[in-house]
Amino acid sequence: MDEPIRPKISQHPEMGEVKHGDELLVVNFNRPIQPRDPLYESLQNRVETGMIDDPWYDDEDDDDDNDGDVPALIK
Repeated sequence: MDEPIRPKISQHPEMGEVKHGDELLVVNFNRPIQPRDPLYESLQNRVETGMIDDPWYDDEDDDDDNDGDVPALIK
């Protein structure tokens, strides 16, 4: 009763042949593999901070420009 309960650690089947001290390959997916292109980073920063205007964004309201819109005709 005085001994602590320790969970049994199961070993992965593919690790059965690995001995203590063997070198293993470690892969870290959290870091970028290659450094990013500085020009791409500069462009991305300008887009994110709003220094480059969106060419598809039209701030003007086309409904009230008094350019002679054709009114709807009800018959």
